[in-house]
Amino acid sequence: MVSQTDPRVASAATDKIEPHASNGILNVLVHLESQGRKETIIIPNGKQLRYLTKHDLDNPNEVNDLITQQSWSNNYKGGMVDAYRHYARYYGLQW
Repeated sequence: MVSQTDPRVASAATDKIEPHASNGILNVLVHLESQGRKETIIIPNGKQLRYLTKHDLDNPNEVNDLITQQSWSNNYKGGMVDAYRHYARYYGLQW
């Protein structure tokens, strides 16, 4: 089971990003764990959210623009959308 103290989760949430963003991501990952999500979902979601911190995670329009402007495959974009959807739902953001 993954927990807040699991170094893989902490690393997925906090590597090289602002403390405010890392705390927000970690909260989402812990919430996903409490819902029974597996590591194979939690850790990639943390890494995807960390990438999205290039823009303000609390601004859905900026995140949407970042995702849509990338030349990623539709499958990869879908993973980014899923990760951000978890964040947006947790924080009550309209997206």
